[in-house]
Amino acid sequence: MAKTGTLSLCHSLIQLGIPTLHWWSYGDPLPDSVGFDKKGYGIEGLKYLKNNMTFIKEMGYDKIYDAFTEIPFLGNSPLKHRYLFLHKLPVWYSNSLFIYLDRNVDTWWDSLIGHSRRYDSMAEVKELELMKEELYFRFYESIGYDKGVLSTLPTENVLYMNICDDGDGWKKLCNFLETDIPDKKFPHRNRGIE
Repeated sequence: MAKTGTLSLCHSLIQLGIPTLHWWSYGDPLPDSVGFDKKGYGIEGLKYLKNNMTFIKEMGYDKIYDAFTEIPFLGNSPLKHRYLFLHKLPVWYSNSLFIYLDRNVDTWWDSLIGHSRRYDSMAEVKELELMKEELYFRFYESIGYDKGVLSTLPTENVLYMNICDDGDGWKKLCNFLETDIPDKKFPHRNRGIE
């Protein structure tokens, strides 16, 4: 889910040498440098998903990236498609590791509004503020579903982190990935002005 530390996680995975894609804005390698075009991929991703196909493979993502910290293939599709995708991932990639980023709903909301105030029009910000109750509901609904899917996986394949509120970082991540802890500060990215 956006605004839970996904960009920080992306940067940390890249620093560990893991090719990672974060939405369309960032990755190593950068998406446009390897021929991926944002236009049409949401539609293509849904087409594969509806046909029970591993669209990460069908679209060539798994040949370039080993980790994904946001889901560019589904764009702004309904939540039900995200749920279906998450439910299928463990089936398609049974030996994969999953990192669930948790966040307090109130700090998530503050971050979401802050992000919107920096990048969206005032009309969009006001619309978002009017949706607060619905978005809180979606936040909790998403948490319940995501954790339900993850509870079906072997516990050694799932890591729960809270980068934003609890300060989880290198130690927790590197222990999970069974890799050395880098001698550098954990990369906190896309933080709002405090």
